[in-house]
Amino acid sequence: MRDGTVVVSTSDYLNWLTCAGYSWAIMHQPELTPPKDTISRRKQIAEDTVETLARTLFPDGLLMATGDDDEDAARTRDAMTAGADIIFQATVITGRGLHARADVLIREETGWHLIEIKSFAADPAKPNGAVKKHLPEVTFQTIVFEEAGVPISRSSLLHVNKYYRRNSDVRPEEVLALTDISTFARKVRNGTRAGIDAALACLQDRSRAADCDCDRKTRANRCELFAYFHPNIPAQDTIYHITGIQQSTLLPAIDRGIIHLVDWPDDLPLSPKQKRQVELSRTGLQVIQRDRIEALFRTLRYPLYFLDYETFQQPIPLWEGFTPQQQVPFQYSLHVVEEDGATKHYEHMCTERGENPIPDLVLNLRNHVGDTGSVIVWNKAFEESRNREMAALLPEHAPFLDHINRRMVDLADVVSKGWWVHPEFGGRWSLKAVLPVAAPDLGYDELEIGNGGAASEHWTQCMVDDIDTVPEQERAEVIEALRTYCHLDTLAMIRIWEHVLDLITA
Repeated sequence: MRDGTVVVSTSDYLNWLTCAGYSWAIMHQPELTPPKDTISRRKQIAEDTVETLARTLFPDGLLMATGDDDEDAARTRDAMTAGADIIFQATVITGRGLHARADVLIREETGWHLIEIKSFAADPAKPNGAVKKHLPEVTFQTIVFEEAGVPISRSSLLHVNKYYRRNSDVRPEEVLALTDISTFARKVRNGTRAGIDAALACLQDRSRAADCDCDRKTRANRCELFAYFHPNIPAQDTIYHITGIQQSTLLPAIDRGIIHLVDWPDDLPLSPKQKRQVELSRTGLQVIQRDRIEALFRTLRYPLYFLDYETFQQPIPLWEGFTPQQQVPFQYSLHVVEEDGATKHYEHMCTERGENPIPDLVLNLRNHVGDTGSVIVWNKAFEESRNREMAALLPEHAPFLDHINRRMVDLADVVSKGWWVHPEFGGRWSLKAVLPVAAPDLGYDELEIGNGGAASEHWTQCMVDDIDTVPEQERAEVIEALRTYCHLDTLAMIRIWEHVLDLITA
């Protein structure tokens, strides 16, 4: 709020693009704003880390951020008037209530170069995906600065170079890449102006709440307040849960008032896999392709090693040989099943703050995995890739890691390829979707850490980002919660394997 005018910022506009009702609600009913989770906080730390590094490229830059938007805008005007050439966190607020903040502004002959700093890693020569994601934000900022009387000569993204590999101290000019997106911004300028006008009209009207239209979108594109706006739409077994469904396929059914999966109209086209999911919901009967499953299980050789990695990522590599956003294993769980049914469990986790976790992890894995027997994972592509990356970092262990990959069997194939399909899977094939059917006595809901994303972020917080501020007691609790979570992942694979064995031998 500024002089009675509702101020619309870049984040407000981006929220409006996602969902007008959501954007209006968090602006005028802030008590509805979802709390930031651990993952959100860690993402912000990543952004801050890259921005701090990026500023070293511009040693003469002046920082405007004070925590007060009006004060920052005034300081920005004064700095420009005084002849400043480089400004960090330059801020403007227009007469009609638009607010924008640029990470970097650089004075040029024909105006100012606006630079937005991001922690994503992209190919500098082919940044199309990144441009598409961040184009609305940068175009909004460009328009608002120009409306505030600040001519923008060009607009760019400063991001991490996907092909950087650390081989010494971090040099920002090697880590970061500048991508000019001015041409892209010009192409969408008129549409963005129209969007800004609509967003202002919506968000500045305090008397009329905007509607949430996320019931006409796929689940992946819903706003965070979907359940609040649409309490009558069930959380499960709806047409939104059809695997891989697109909005264009959803809308004809929604327009007929169809919500429940079992009511999908037969005359509306679906893929064979989607049709099978609808039919399963109607019959309630699972599908078992015994011949396919038996063929996979015949390839298994004892002892069976059920293996799962937990990993973390950083935009700027911490150690030599690593690349930006590389998935770095810091923990594994390993259940070993012998032919007589005897089971042992091994585990490893890096608990040394700031230490490269790979060398000790691989050494321990060598002690726990023998030369014979199948290595069973859930989503083979992930573990295989981690092993190849670790082999590149530790060539002396490459033969061992390559041998693991050649012995690797993907248990997820049983579900992901449709050999075993159950109505309760809801078209999904993740461990968390399958485990309640195979082993209802096991589950993730009661765990302190219940998913891989949270595991990664909690470990990163304790071992990398906040190593000097996290209390020892909290660190110990996180370590124990991580061990419990990763242990359950490999135990879950055993229970699913046993359940499927029972299915095909019944």
